Amino acid sequence: MFYWSDPGAAANRIRTSVERLMDHLAIPPMSTLDRRIKAYQAAEPELGEHLMAIKWLGNSGSHGAEGMTKEDVLDALPLLDHVLGEVFEKRTQQLNRLREKLLEKHAPKRKEKAPAIAAVSSPKKAE
Repeated sequence: MFYWSDPGAAANRIRTSVERLMDHLAIPPMSTLDRRIKAYQAAEPELGEHLMAIKWLGNSGSHGAEGMTKEDVLDALPLLDHVLGEVFEKRTQQLNRLREKLLEKHAPKRKEKAPAIAAVSSPKKAE
């Protein structure tokens, strides 16, 4: 609903979802969301970077930053979706298991490498 009338407020609500995620992950309340994300980032650097970007967008929305657009709000959603997919569904782990299953079943089996053949020297020409 905020999306249509106030993109800044919508961005702030997305930021609030990051706060609730930190609660769910049992990242202890600290003085700022920034510190909580950094604590999480120690274990999950890439996901933490995504959350930090969302946090900054939310901060801009909260403080009435000029230039906040509906597109900015929409840009945050795939990042949040990715983080939530990794946290709750472990998408990368699931995809890695599927990849390994397919490789095990369908990839050609590697044979032992043949021993290296010693270089054969050509006979010397008669001088």
